[in-house]
Amino acid sequence: MACRPLLLSVLISFISASVCLDAYAFDVIDESVYFPSVVQGHHGNNNNVCHNINAPQFIQSDTARINGTLGDDLHFCSDNTGMGLPSDGCDTASGGDRVCTITGGDIRGVHLNGQNAFKVSSGAGGSISSCSSGDELTWGNTGFDQFGQLILNSACTLMFTSNHTEYRVDRVELGGGAKLLLNEGDYWFDTLTMNQDSELELMGDVRLFVRSVSNITGAKINVTHGGEIILFGYDNVNLNGMSVFEGKVYSDARLTLNASSTINGRVTARYLEMNSSSAINDATSTPPSLSHYRIEFSSGALSCTGKDITIKACADDDCTGELSDSASVELTKDGGVYSNNVFSGSTSTQLWHTSGGTVTVGLGSTLPSGSYLCFIDGLEVANVDCTLDYADAGFIVDIPNELSNKPQQGLEITAVKISDTGSLCVPTFQGVSKTVNIWSDYISPGESGRSTSMSVFIDDIGVGQSSSAATPISLAFDNAGKAAFKLNYADAGRLELKISYVGVAGNEDEGIQMEGSDTFERYPVGICLSPETICTAANKDCPGFRKAGEDFELSIQAMAWQSDGDLDFCDNLSTPNYVQSNISLSADLVAPADGVDGTTGLSVYEHTAQRHSLNLLLQSIDEVGIFSFSAAPPASYLGENILIPKAYSQAVGRFYPNDFKVYAYGIMPACMSGLFSYMDEPFRLNMSVRARNVAGETTENYFDDFASGAALLVAENSGDGIDFQARVSGMPSFTWTKSDLGVQDIDDDILFTRRLDGIADGPYPLLDIGLRILDDDGASIDAADMNAAMNDICEISNSCNAKRLSTQHLRHGRIVMENAYGPETDILRMPTTARFWQGDQWVVNTLDSCTRVMEPELPESTQVLYAPTLDGGQQVSRTNGAGNILASDFITGRYDLGWQSSVASPNRYRGQVTAPLAVPEWLQWYWSWDNDGALSNPRASAFFGSYRGHDKVIHWREVE
Repeated sequence: MACRPLLLSVLISFISASVCLDAYAFDVIDESVYFPSVVQGHHGNNNNVCHNINAPQFIQSDTARINGTLGDDLHFCSDNTGMGLPSDGCDTASGGDRVCTITGGDIRGVHLNGQNAFKVSSGAGGSISSCSSGDELTWGNTGFDQFGQLILNSACTLMFTSNHTEYRVDRVELGGGAKLLLNEGDYWFDTLTMNQDSELELMGDVRLFVRSVSNITGAKINVTHGGEIILFGYDNVNLNGMSVFEGKVYSDARLTLNASSTINGRVTARYLEMNSSSAINDATSTPPSLSHYRIEFSSGALSCTGKDITIKACADDDCTGELSDSASVELTKDGGVYSNNVFSGSTSTQLWHTSGGTVTVGLGSTLPSGSYLCFIDGLEVANVDCTLDYADAGFIVDIPNELSNKPQQGLEITAVKISDTGSLCVPTFQGVSKTVNIWSDYISPGESGRSTSMSVFIDDIGVGQSSSAATPISLAFDNAGKAAFKLNYADAGRLELKISYVGVAGNEDEGIQMEGSDTFERYPVGICLSPETICTAANKDCPGFRKAGEDFELSIQAMAWQSDGDLDFCDNLSTPNYVQSNISLSADLVAPADGVDGTTGLSVYEHTAQRHSLNLLLQSIDEVGIFSFSAAPPASYLGENILIPKAYSQAVGRFYPNDFKVYAYGIMPACMSGLFSYMDEPFRLNMSVRARNVAGETTENYFDDFASGAALLVAENSGDGIDFQARVSGMPSFTWTKSDLGVQDIDDDILFTRRLDGIADGPYPLLDIGLRILDDDGASIDAADMNAAMNDICEISNSCNAKRLSTQHLRHGRIVMENAYGPETDILRMPTTARFWQGDQWVVNTLDSCTRVMEPELPESTQVLYAPTLDGGQQVSRTNGAGNILASDFITGRYDLGWQSSVASPNRYRGQVTAPLAVPEWLQWYWSWDNDGALSNPRASAFFGSYRGHDKVIHWREVE
């Protein structure tokens, strides 16, 4: 938010108290991070899953229901299985019933320190304890945004106006039809109680923070959908009766739903309890519906054995998602029903055709009803071309999936034909060697998506990549018709190995034609992450690498197998044709060890086929420190259950802040009524400074050895370019501890010192005081608008290096006492004035109605000089102008002391009495009473028994 300076002016001088009225707000709540699903548990702001969570974290009973789970497990550490967990408490992907299941882990919660700590109301705007039906009340029109209690138990309305973007209230209690209208902004309620028929209506997006327990009973929140709301409970949140809440709820403690209370939105809580017929409905999720069915098989079939057919119920056009609910389909052969198949997602079945020849494969009746597509060898064909050619003789090949470049020994090709009975496969070749033609075809990636095309090696012979370039290889078939061979393929992807044989004229197999094939996958052994640079020290001594949130180059390669037990894949051969989407990217904190992990700029990427498999990414991390970056492929590759292990980079860093943000700042003059401060007089500085990343977010890891930012106050008067930095003191040092979470809060006295040589200077009515931050990595201060050492406009010369905190009025002051004269029977008035140096002379400081004389009475006797000395019972006293010895203030720079010689025997004291007056150090002066050249209190003499006379009278005498 913009900081609105509070500008005050008096006569010809003015001062800027420069208070930033809107302090830095609660962090942006990333809903994709903290509300990723309809419901989830959290363990607070800790790196460890399920940290300090007691079982059960999730409790559901009776007919409570959660809709919008999409059939997925809920992110909770534990539940009440076996203790009343209903069998239909969650929905399936298509809206059916199922028991709620959990992942066994929860998510990380929001940190509640620093700017995220609860903001307490001062109550300055007053309270409202009652209303009458029909009343229309407002808060926020009179300049206040902090209030006491609000108790409305009648059908009245109170609106928080749009004049403020933040409101704070001690206690809110609604009932009897009362309604609150909230304009867009943040609201801080210490307690919230909403009883029957009360309502909270939005007029914009709202974040509602509640410190104590929230009790909502039979109330409605945001049912008119006037905006989006997040109810953020620092404590328990309870919904009772028929309460309806439209929005998101976050509880740092326990969220409990009772009776028929309903939340239409999303929920994140440390503990979640749902009872009776309560419900949570995800307003953002839509259960997936059937897109289409798919039939998938490879080409070629044998009449002596069944052909594997895969049927899928697809939830999207690309079939990346499958229907989780049950589907029923009829598999057809030449238009007739062959088999009925009931499954969820996908299923595999076999299709036999012992009579040989070509058949058309299809689907008949389906439930849910839908169309189908046909894929042969991974390529879509028209449904009329969804055919299989069943041969009476051929080859059976089974090639398991394997790591790229890892040789497979002992694979088998079986030459078979249909038996005379027409129901069995029998060997075609027995105890003989045959030369067969072998080649490979790419299925994935296709020709346009390949970086290169490598050969498949059979028995160390590279085979052709098309039927026209088939490679003849001699295979020795045993008596069972089996021939062993070795296969290797160094790249990644899905391929089909094809084999053909044509009988040689004049041999016993003249005229026979045999074919066979099998598809197989080769996949990388791992991923190699190569950051732009690494730091093996992995500690504070690593040089500054990038600002937090700034891009750097990260190279990722998919690598082939080299040897069993190999853990360093980066020196292996690459797999240029590895293609994979939805590879998760993250980072793990290396140092500081007890910091936060941070969030990467890229959370997912798609690996494409490239030369050497080299994919170049621009990655970033939003925190300070040393990190190891990682890439985790999904658990499926090319539709197969193939898991490529998560890969980690070496230590990268050091990442450091982008800049420092100064907020909630203000300087108050020591004398508020006169709007000035004396030199050497303490005046108050309030400000907060946070280290930020490129996106302007606080970097919580900026602490201890990873923080070097030091504060330096600077000052100049009226932009004259004379830097008074050496005369501004009192600024406390930044500590940057872990508990600070990247924020420094300053509330302390500073002062502008007098010259050390004793020469008076000033006044400085337009003294700009600014803050510089000196950081070892050169992180600058945000919105710099000042350079105390330059007399130009630094925004134009691009030389700003400080943030102006305030414009103050400083005066060099001293207090002067005048001698007093008069009869010993009178109270002698001693004029005392506060004066300041006006550049060429000392004048009365009429702005000073703040300086207080704490002890107007005479000091201890050793400091009082009597000439002559007191005789007998004589006494002399000193009081303030009111005749007492109470502390009292100067008025417009003036103060009176009263001296009195008390009645004594034989008579009152007559003579000169000299004594100092204790004044604040900043109003002492170099009076040199003791010739020591040190600052000292002012002093003057009272002369009892003498007449001072008038300045204009040269001579006078007494006449009768």
